[in-house]
Parts: sequence; structure tokens; C-alpha cells
Amino acid sequence: MTRIKKSPQESAVEMTELVLPNDTNLLGNLLGGRLMHWMDIAGGMSASRFANKVVVTAAVDNLILTSSAITNNKRTKKPLYYPIT
Repeated sequence: MTRIKKSPQESAVEMTELVLPNDTNLLGNLLGGRLMHWMDIAGGMSASRFANKVVVTAAVDNLILTSSAITNNKRTKKPLYYPIT
């Protein structure tokens, strides 16, 4: 089997979601679990394009949320992948 060299940019995905009231807590801030869900979808699409295979998220080691998103904000996710040698 021959491997085709691909750059991470060739499998880039950009996904935009509108934060709706159902995605927020009582203070109107986006729920962290909802953001993780969206990140997982965007990351899975990008990883599948890069690997040309079905992929799964096996684990998340660390996620630090530094700011909040409120209702009616748009959030754009751009997964970043680094080559493993």
C-alpha cells in the first residue's frame, strides 16, 4: 500500500455554529459540553479527510475554556493537526 503525502491544510474543516438558548446554562453562557461536542464533530471530519478512513476520538487530555460565549454568538471551529513522525 502506498502512502499519499498530504498536508494538514488539505483536510481543513471550518464549522460555524450559532449559540442558541438550548446550548446555554441559566446565565446564557455556552455549555462546555456542547462546545466539546462541536469540536469533536469538526475534528472528526478533518481527521477523516486526512486519514481517508473512519476515525474516532479516543481521549481528550486537556481542555481549558478561557472565555464564554453567550446566546446568539457565532462560534467557528478550525481543528489543528500536527504531523506525527
